Amino acid sequence: MNITLVKTFYDQGDNRQSNLLHEYINLWDNLSYEIKKSWNFVIIDDCSKIKAEDIVRKIKPNINIDIYRVQSDVFFNVSGARNIGAKECKTTWMYQSDMDWFAPQEMYEEILSYNYTNKNTMYKFLGKNTKVKPSWNISKIWQPINEFIISKSFFWELGGYNESFTGHWGYDDRDFLRKAELKNYNYKIVSDYFLQWKSAGKI
Repeated sequence: MNITLVKTFYDQGDNRQSNLLHEYINLWDNLSYEIKKSWNFVIIDDCSKIKAEDIVRKIKPNINIDIYRVQSDVFFNVSGARNIGAKECKTTWMYQSDMDWFAPQEMYEEILSYNYTNKNTMYKFLGKNTKVKPSWNISKIWQPINEFIISKSFFWELGGYNESFTGHWGYDDRDFLRKAELKNYNYKIVSDYFLQWKSAGKI
């Protein structure tokens, strides 16, 4: 099985997302050959002040990676960036992911071993935020709605992300999930491992 990981990237110049991207690339580059040959990595640079291409060029990883850069700095343009990632995806299945959710190395092998049979199913993950404080009154473990594996065909059957929500944090993910619910989609938890939330900076 081959799968594409789509990650959106936007660094305001404070190096937070750049540091995360650097960490991701090193992790991907250190996957075994048998694992990483099945992964395609697509980075959508949403007109960052620090270019994703420059970070990758310095590291020179031995992985299948493509970088696409948005030319205009549109405020909170995750919807558009995710749609570009889906458009450029060359595999049947893709993993749509934000920069601040970090998948441990073991997950990349486990994801490949899963039986993806139903193209109208979204495969999801559990996430863990170890920085949650008791006073916040929320769980350290939850299911991030913006982290999922989906077939490219079902993504576009849902119309992709609604770019009219550009500039409004959080509504785009909820709208995408609502459209999936209207299609009576199925979902499954795909991994026994937890995604780790890492602060990637401001919107």
